[in-house]
Amino acid sequence: MRTFLVLALLATISAPAAAQLVIDPRLVATITAQRPGDLLRLETKGIHEGRLLGSSADSVRLAESDTTRQVALRDINVVSRQGNQWAKGARIGGITGGVVGAVLSALLFNVYCNHNCHNTIEFVEVTAYGAALVGVPSALLGAGIGALSHGWQSVYRKE
Repeated sequence: MRTFLVLALLATISAPAAAQLVIDPRLVATITAQRPGDLLRLETKGIHEGRLLGSSADSVRLAESDTTRQVALRDINVVSRQGNQWAKGARIGGITGGVVGAVLSALLFNVYCNHNCHNTIEFVEVTAYGAALVGVPSALLGAGIGALSHGWQSVYRKE
């Protein structure tokens, strides 16, 4: 009975330690998706910023300002990548412009129709054209504004 209790205690103690050795497959996929030379920020107990030199099965090598640092994958909590926000800007501009264009064209259709129009297809066409006419330039404008905005984009966060 005492042997069983000792074995159960050892299993309980070693289970969390074994769980810490397992590396999140999402983290491995995130690191392998980055190209050498990409500027990364790795958040562990501290913050490490540098250019990616390479990675192995259990660590990442970064070229920091004055040294090369090897960071263990099991210690990484957040991975961020330097980049711009053009895609986010295009999304925001396109959606906002599309909605504004659709609403304005629908209102103008109803005003100029003099309530004599009963053709739903024309209404839908005019609304779609208005959405496209305002949405596409707004998406391009948003992409341009987003391209000017540089910052860190989080690409991995430990759950």
